[in-house]
Amino acid sequence: MLGPVVSVSKQTPMHRAEQAMTSFFLLRRLRLVGTGVPSHRPRVLHFLAGMLLAAVAEFATHGCGVQSGSPPDLIVLKVTDLGTLPTNPDILGRDGGYSAVFQGYSTWLYGDTFLAKPNAEDFTLISDSWSDTTDLNARDGITGFQERLDSTGAPTMILPETSAEQTFNAAHNSNNCQEQPCGARWALWPASILVDPTSGHALIFYMLVYALPAASISKP
Repeated sequence: MLGPVVSVSKQTPMHRAEQAMTSFFLLRRLRLVGTGVPSHRPRVLHFLAGMLLAAVAEFATHGCGVQSGSPPDLIVLKVTDLGTLPTNPDILGRDGGYSAVFQGYSTWLYGDTFLAKPNAEDFTLISDSWSDTTDLNARDGITGFQERLDSTGAPTMILPETSAEQTFNAAHNSNNCQEQPCGARWALWPASILVDPTSGHALIFYMLVYALPAASISKP
């Protein structure tokens, strides 16, 4: 079941070479109740994406019962390059990579995800995806990643689009474009994931971005 958007605050537009984007920080509440969850995950998923700014400030101020004071002295003893993490061969590439331990799983969130073949909605680019693994020991690398897949075997998004976002993105989908500019989209980019040990919820911070392909950006 999906909850409503609970708060929106507009931020300063940002740009990068291949896209023009207007970004918004959204606090959207999302709850996945386990419907259609793969058999390897016999548990109810409870994701709560975003939270009220007041709650964020309260958490940042008081933490999780940790006393304030000087941080402990940390010394880096060794750094080891473990190489590229194994991934689904149907995924050509992904942006980002935020992770947290959630209900015994190492859960990873990604931004733009490029697919080797179209998903059930005929997209080869989705704005977010996720995976998890029970491998919690990174000394020899991290393996065993699994994704929640759609009917075509493509990875699914963890942040569902609203009906308006779905309609807009479908109409401008580069694979079957019906409206100009082709490739324009509303993208949901995950950021940090924070697990509340008391409630068992995972809080996901993310941006809602209006993105245009480079070819449609007029030069000054």
